[in-house]
Amino acid sequence: MPDPAPAKDIAPEIPAENRVNLDEARLQIGDALQLQPNGDANAARHYVKLIGFTKGASVLVSTPKVDGAYIFVRDGQNYVVRAFSGKNAYAFSTTVVRSVAVPYPYLHLSYPKDVRALVVRRGARAKVNLIASARRLDAQGQESPDACAASIRNVSISGAMLASPHPLGLQGDSIRLSFKIALADIISLVTLDAVIRAVNPGGEDLGPGMIGYGLEFVGGEAQDRITLTAFVYQKLLEQDAAT
Repeated sequence: MPDPAPAKDIAPEIPAENRVNLDEARLQIGDALQLQPNGDANAARHYVKLIGFTKGASVLVSTPKVDGAYIFVRDGQNYVVRAFSGKNAYAFSTTVVRSVAVPYPYLHLSYPKDVRALVVRRGARAKVNLIASARRLDAQGQESPDACAASIRNVSISGAMLASPHPLGLQGDSIRLSFKIALADIISLVTLDAVIRAVNPGGEDLGPGMIGYGLEFVGGEAQDRITLTAFVYQKLLEQDAAT
């Protein structure tokens, strides 16, 4: 039975955590990693590429960029690195051993003693506030011409909690949801079909005049599902680090 999106009074599911070695994370060359200064939850997060690593020595990543230009990274700077692979999300603390400029910019990071591994369950939900548009779908899967404004309040790889001032349908009805998400400095438009599994009249949690809809995702392009999965993992890691 698919895991439906929650009603607003159900607490988000907490991913299970354990500790692994970096080589057990099975990260691949070219994977996107998120770099954030350690100790500052509000600091900017930058995406870099994994170049490689030598066990017990160092981890090599590309130097982060802002607006297409490499940023200055000093030796000794402390970072938190986050990544995801398969059904797991990973995080570890590291220090810049050496910032190298030639033959191309890259960083030597200290090899982590251990890595936090979060097993992301299908129903693990990330708190968000994403602007979305929703269109009703008829029995043949044809969408209505008029789109309704909505916002996504939490999201998992299998569903979402949607808030809208507009009546979008009843339990069991289908809608088509479109929204933009930022991943690795790239803005992607994601479109997914969903079934309304729960309807909640608005309250303090949603805002005046808002109606809550618990959605289960049931269709969409493979690339959109992959993008959503990466986004959910990223948000779960960020929120776990902030707690």
